[in-house]
Amino acid sequence: MLRDKDLDKIEIFDDVLYEKYNDDPTNILNHMFVSLEAALEWLTARLENQSGIKTDLQKNGKLVHVDRSIRSVLIQSAQEILMNVPTHTGAGKASVSLNQNGHGVSVTIEDDGIGLTDSSIDSLIRHEGSGFLKIRERILHLGGDLSVESKRDQGTRVTITVPPSMRKH
Repeated sequence: MLRDKDLDKIEIFDDVLYEKYNDDPTNILNHMFVSLEAALEWLTARLENQSGIKTDLQKNGKLVHVDRSIRSVLIQSAQEILMNVPTHTGAGKASVSLNQNGHGVSVTIEDDGIGLTDSSIDSLIRHEGSGFLKIRERILHLGGDLSVESKRDQGTRVTITVPPSMRKH
């Protein structure tokens, strides 16, 4: 687990990487971490450090190799979703679950915030310019799935499921 002093070192490293990789967070995270697990651990620790929202990462299943392109989309998607937690949810707690097996990889992000109505979820996923629409399109392109479950005042759960590698056509 990352400690505060580790996060301070990463923040300094962060500044150097942002300059080197033209402020592209996904590119930076792909260079910082070889594994999806390490990137998700860093993202959850950073969310807690910057927002005060209590976070945890749960890992289930056997670690499988995830193609770099798929890992990149998962990191970028998780980062975008986690960035919305302190801004839009009013959550005090968020968790990220990484589930892996030979058939696929899923990342689930849950919060205990204000939640959404069914019509809000539908609008969120289908609204042009929405970050969720872009995430959904990227995930579908990989042959994966994005689901959003929520109840008003009971939080939100976003699950991304993708194959561990791109299928050759």
